[in-house]
Amino acid sequence: MNPGAENERGSTPARQHAAAVERLFLESIELKPDQRRAHVLARCGADAALAEDVLGLLAHAEDEATDGFLSSRVAPGRGLMTELGAKALVGDEPLLPPDRRIAGFTLVGLLGSGGMGAVYLADQERPRRPVALKLMRRTLGASHSSPAYARLLRRFEHEADVLARLKHPGIAQIYEAGTFELDGLRHPYIAMELVRGVSLTQHVRDKRLSTRERCLLLAKVCDAVTHAHRNGIIHRDLKPANIIVDEQGEPKILDFGVARADNAQAQMTSVHTGVGQLIGTLPYMSPEQVQGTESIDSRSDVYALGVLLYELLADCLPYDVRNCSLPEAARIIRDQEPRRLSTIDRVFRGDLEIITLKALNKDRDRRYQTAQDLGADLRRFTAGEAIAVRRDSALYVLRKQIERHRGLSIAAACVAVVILGLGVFSAVQAITASRLARSEGLAKTEALSSLEQARRERARADEAAARANRELARSQVEQGRLQAIAGNATTAEQLIWPEHLRSPESRYTFYALWELYLNQPVLATFANASTGGFALATNPSATLDAEAVAFVAGNDAGDLRAFDREFSRVRWSVRAHDRPLTAAAFAHNASLVISGDAQGTMRVWRSSDGARVRDLPGVGAIVRKLIEVQTGSDGDAAPLMLCLVDENDLVVIDPLDGRVAARWKGESRRVVDITLHADGRSVLAAMSGGTIVHHDLSGRELGRVRSPETTDIIRVAMSPDGSMIAAGLGMHGVRVLSADSGAVLSRIPIGVSSVQTLAFTDDSSRLVTGTYWGVSIDDPRTGRRLQRVSTSTSTRGGEFIRGTTHFVTLCEDAVRVMDLCERPGRVLNSDAESLAVVAFSPDGATTAISDARGIVRLYETRSGTLVRTLGDAPVNARPRGLRFDPTGRWLIRTTMTHSVAMWDLSSPQGSAGAHARRGPGAVMHSRTPRSFDFSPDGALMATAAWGRNGPRFSIIDTRDWSEVRSWPTDGAEPMAVSFAPDGRRVATADRTGVIRIVDAASGEVLDTIRSDVTPWVVRFSPDGRRLVWGNWTRRIFVYDVAERRVTRELTGHSALIIDIDFRPGEPTIFASASTDGIVKLWDILGDDEPALLTIPASTSGEITSIAFCPGPAKLPMLAIAGANPDASNNATGQVQFWNLRYFNRHIAGALQHKFDTGDPRVVGSPNEASLREQLELLRRYSGWSPGSMLERARNPPDQTGASDHQP
Repeated sequence: MNPGAENERGSTPARQHAAAVERLFLESIELKPDQRRAHVLARCGADAALAEDVLGLLAHAEDEATDGFLSSRVAPGRGLMTELGAKALVGDEPLLPPDRRIAGFTLVGLLGSGGMGAVYLADQERPRRPVALKLMRRTLGASHSSPAYARLLRRFEHEADVLARLKHPGIAQIYEAGTFELDGLRHPYIAMELVRGVSLTQHVRDKRLSTRERCLLLAKVCDAVTHAHRNGIIHRDLKPANIIVDEQGEPKILDFGVARADNAQAQMTSVHTGVGQLIGTLPYMSPEQVQGTESIDSRSDVYALGVLLYELLADCLPYDVRNCSLPEAARIIRDQEPRRLSTIDRVFRGDLEIITLKALNKDRDRRYQTAQDLGADLRRFTAGEAIAVRRDSALYVLRKQIERHRGLSIAAACVAVVILGLGVFSAVQAITASRLARSEGLAKTEALSSLEQARRERARADEAAARANRELARSQVEQGRLQAIAGNATTAEQLIWPEHLRSPESRYTFYALWELYLNQPVLATFANASTGGFALATNPSATLDAEAVAFVAGNDAGDLRAFDREFSRVRWSVRAHDRPLTAAAFAHNASLVISGDAQGTMRVWRSSDGARVRDLPGVGAIVRKLIEVQTGSDGDAAPLMLCLVDENDLVVIDPLDGRVAARWKGESRRVVDITLHADGRSVLAAMSGGTIVHHDLSGRELGRVRSPETTDIIRVAMSPDGSMIAAGLGMHGVRVLSADSGAVLSRIPIGVSSVQTLAFTDDSSRLVTGTYWGVSIDDPRTGRRLQRVSTSTSTRGGEFIRGTTHFVTLCEDAVRVMDLCERPGRVLNSDAESLAVVAFSPDGATTAISDARGIVRLYETRSGTLVRTLGDAPVNARPRGLRFDPTGRWLIRTTMTHSVAMWDLSSPQGSAGAHARRGPGAVMHSRTPRSFDFSPDGALMATAAWGRNGPRFSIIDTRDWSEVRSWPTDGAEPMAVSFAPDGRRVATADRTGVIRIVDAASGEVLDTIRSDVTPWVVRFSPDGRRLVWGNWTRRIFVYDVAERRVTRELTGHSALIIDIDFRPGEPTIFASASTDGIVKLWDILGDDEPALLTIPASTSGEITSIAFCPGPAKLPMLAIAGANPDASNNATGQVQFWNLRYFNRHIAGALQHKFDTGDPRVVGSPNEASLREQLELLRRYSGWSPGSMLERARNPPDQTGASDHQP
């Protein structure tokens, strides 16, 4: 943003012109492309300058469906926006005064402003700290309900969503994001870390840094960029103005991935890569970026870092294109070589020149492949080491060694002189001898040596290429994950699927797809490009046979298509009308489909095959909606169709013979929407002004309710049980009213958007609201948000397929079938307002859950049926641990208040063997064991506790619960224990960070590991080869027991690691749980990859334990215990059971579509056989069948003998 760019007051002619350009541009961009020019010329009249500027902006506007936020593609030859265009979007806007409170912030003053918004200095109230508060321009909200404004808002919100995942000291952090109310409207804000300092180049000049210091400074920037690339984010606008060096001399990257104009760059033209508005400043853009013909990847940022390095060293840019035209500037960057640094100053000759030219290589395959590689070479240069680019020269490496050890080299040189004198004679003799005695053997030796050298060189090159390819693939996948979270499902699939098709056996890409469909649970997508005509109807039958049509959809072209119940194909398609379809409905026991268009024409089609049955009488105006209404209480009479015509007329037609049974006007007010009453025989009509009127088919009023607000109701729906009416108030959200009294039951906000569709589930427990950019699922009685699914384009209609959680949405670009199950699995809530803990029996058949009231419940794992309640040892305390012994006889629970309860499950009553503060043997310490674990045979139990004799670890004989041996912890609090699978070793951890592996029989310490912080949990892998622990610094460590070293350090959580569990039978796969409310799945053997899978398990951040289902059952189930807010926002104990095969159906559907369409990456590819095998396995172990996905999740099918995506 330009600081001070908008401080000038007054409305000058230039500002009036800019405001006019802005208004007409935002107005025109909403029209179809072929309508925009005529509209602009008509509006501008004789004002040629206004027309030229607006048409110039429209000519370069990108379609967001092509290039979304953080897109990896640039449309060829598009996206150029001149400085004139940028200024046209600035306009006038009053500044907010100091001391103004916004959410939890108090404004202090303006830091900077620009076309997109303003940044204020503000004080945050909790915690107390200064922040940079970014606000989107309020004048952009002149049309809050327009799609153009929604796109701008979406980019602003996505900036917060994406950057919140970047946690690095070299990147300015986001603290908070939300909305505040001003002038009756909601406006977004982002609170960011306040960075006080100067730009990168200004800092170098002010401090007069040496060459070495400049290189080290840029190496730190490379570290921050590397972190972003590893998280799938490409900046594409790295320049000095976006890198601030703080008061401690540390660089921080600002506005990561966000377009921003700066005073220092005022004469530089910006290039927009789509309405995602990622801007690149020309002098810092890579050749492929300005050419716009190749996909942009992380190597474009490497090029920009090369430009920065050049500028820091030479105090000038490699190309001065600030006064060039755009085509000329692009040609220079693409074709012209930069001036060599050594011609500016000979001090740069050598390594620095080589490093800089390598980073600036126009061929990105010959550039540094990662920012990490560039930073590493800069550090090698500053340390006097050989840089990687020149490691193939032995003489070069020798020269660098001499430079590093100059003193020793002088002494060595003196000795070398003496040796040289002796060597001269020997050399002459050797030369003479070689000339005379050159032999075949010598030549062969030299040839073999050269061949071996070439092989080593090739191996190094192959290794470097493979490493670069892995980095690029990981960057693509992580970008895809971010796109899924941001709501761009199509773009996410385009990024992740190619990597999975290249490596079908990769767990990393498979779980990236799993996570994609977790965030965007789309079962099927069908192209349906349409901007003016929308028609959708789902089959109202309670059951669908194999040949039934599940739903029909229409579009602008007048096409009507029917889809089968498995969403795998189009059953039939007809050109139903010669103009846009606007309404559709099933009729006559779903045997017929009625369609209506924008001119009032209605036609009847046979639902089984799409055959045309008859035309109905025209109604003379656009058909807004069609619903089927019963005419008799017994249901025997033929149903009639009710049509809403042009917002005021209601027409009742018999679809069998075309007879018009009734027609009436709504009232003096217009009818905006209609819906079927729960009785099936009457309708509700939403009128302008906020009134909902109940009519019978003759038009007689049966009653009415009125919304408390005077805002128009634009959408209406009634719950199937007849108790609630949902009223959509446009941008003002949804009000759920009592059908009897009209009282407001709940208010559901939707943000800055507009209600497009409303639908209740069959059981009336959930309300679905479709808006411009997504679908939200809420509890209609409480207004609590249950789920949200984003869409890439506006949602114009949506209906449930009866008896399922499948919601069909009609969007501008496609018809999508979503699975709106709240989560892929079962949820069990405890009665207590606290936490729950969970454990599986050794055979996996039984699940135990304990809550804070001390009650333990036993459930059948497969069905979720309550089997038994163990309540004879209640203790009102927060639970700490719950575990079955390996024999399945004993169940032990510990609490935070130093109590232990033991149940003998072999007893019919499940009697409590010990539940007081003290009990038999050493298992009952004066304090409860903080941690305990059993040997694999169940004969021994290890405990970590503070006993009568102080803190100590103990081994207990489970036959009589007597202490076999114990050892103290040198005064430190014992934290965790874990038995190795062989039963002979025990791992212990204490608060000082010391981890020991101890012989369980003798107590001998076999290994000691000193960690820098307290381990909270330790676990042996199932094969005993590795030890894994986590701590409160959010890190997880993997330790190789045989090699006695840490082999991996895993990061990704943002809070304490509370629990770890390995997946049965897979010694390299484990899950970790954190108090950040997140569960992650990891692969120990992953090549420095992030977590395989991230599961957002708890909104309250309370997780107590996790467990994979073990034993012969082999259910693909992960149990997560903790707490989540209930309807009253109280923390209630909850256990979630996640079916890890749930999204196999989604992945299989997408893969099948690629085979059906002959995708060349699949059909005929080297991996075709592997992909077909994977498709078969996904189908076999998907646990899916037509019908209710939620019911299938509640009752998982018998799935044995396979891992999540392969045997």
